[in-house]
Amino acid sequence: MAKGRMLSGITCFLAFAVFYTLTARTELQVSDEVATFATGMSLVTQNDLAIDELQWLQDAVGIGKRGPDGHLYAKYFPGNVIGSAILYLLAPFPVGDPFFWNGKEIAPSLARARFAMLLDPLLGALAMTLLWLWTERAHSARVAWTVVVAIGVGSDWWYQSRGFMSEVGAGMGLVACAYLAYSRRPYLSALALGLAVLFRPTSLLGLPIWLVSLRPDDSLGRGWRWRDLGSVGLVVVGVIGLGVYNWLRYGAPTDFGYVNETFNWSWIGLWGVLLSPARSPLVYAPVLALAIPGAWWYYRQERWVTLALVTTSVAHILTIGSWHSWAGGWTWGMRLLTPIVPLLAVLCAAALARIAKDGRGWALVSVLCVWGFGAAAMGLARDPIRTLNERVGPDKVPFDDTLYTLERSQFVLQYQSLQSWTPCDVDARLLRGLIGACAP
Repeated sequence: MAKGRMLSGITCFLAFAVFYTLTARTELQVSDEVATFATGMSLVTQNDLAIDELQWLQDAVGIGKRGPDGHLYAKYFPGNVIGSAILYLLAPFPVGDPFFWNGKEIAPSLARARFAMLLDPLLGALAMTLLWLWTERAHSARVAWTVVVAIGVGSDWWYQSRGFMSEVGAGMGLVACAYLAYSRRPYLSALALGLAVLFRPTSLLGLPIWLVSLRPDDSLGRGWRWRDLGSVGLVVVGVIGLGVYNWLRYGAPTDFGYVNETFNWSWIGLWGVLLSPARSPLVYAPVLALAIPGAWWYYRQERWVTLALVTTSVAHILTIGSWHSWAGGWTWGMRLLTPIVPLLAVLCAAALARIAKDGRGWALVSVLCVWGFGAAAMGLARDPIRTLNERVGPDKVPFDDTLYTLERSQFVLQYQSLQSWTPCDVDARLLRGLIGACAP
């Protein structure tokens, strides 16, 4: 049984790794990705974090600020920086031609740079594998395969795993923390949470999840395992690592490089992340609606785990709704909510376990998954950022209209852009290569 479960887990990882790699962009689209990737390449080739060559991008959109030493540093977090540097070093390719972005050399090797950009596809596949292991153990193999397909292919998790943003790594760390807490492994759970913090500091909102790794075991008549409180030190290590990273760039452990970017509570922000036509999970991942009844059903099975998942998810939603840029800038889908998608998927699995007994319920789930797949496929069919560049501007559609109106929402603009679609518009380098006759 254990060997069969391990084999199924490996199969899950390989299937998603191949699928996400095949559909990966392996290109840098927005300034966040460019600045983060350039920092990783600077680390691996120059042994520093400076990205002075991107001063022109700093002047245009602001990607960080200059440190006390006068060098320019990106304002983003170390998870993707270190991860891409490791993959670049491990890439099984010769150096070859350099990698340029917008006319600027970012890395000495194009082939290795493309390999390093596969960080999110690999982390996305790992998160789905952890989700499978958890739900197979809690419910059944049938439910486990259903939920990973529903989330991994039929939701925005697929689109986000194709790129190079830090949210996927944070989501992987949080679901690892949660699975290990569910398995009562406090030290490994804390280690996973510390890793998630390196991708997104907001991952600290997952502390309640780690705490349930200490929960009582009624079957053994054992109370709370307070002796394992020391495992929180591994979370502290992650926080210290983040502080050191800040100190190396800006000379202060609490300086992230953000300027005039703050949290301010706003009902508009909360509405935006939950219900706006540009960012709502109901548009890009409607299957996550099953997390609401699923939380009730899973509470009966795992009270403390469910409370931790709900608390962390709600806290994350409120935090993102309070961020001055709740929409996450020029992006596609529900990017800033990505870290909690695997957590909500665990609750969805509880709903799926109930629905498995009802044919009408399966029909509803199928409709939700097909819609989510279609939304993600729209982002694959044509680069959504290209659509924004073409349709949004001073004399075109105002960007705010893409967030607040349905008829000019980014979703509608993307759909309209597909009216003149050709196979070479596919936003995945490997797929375009398989199509052939497409410009590089």
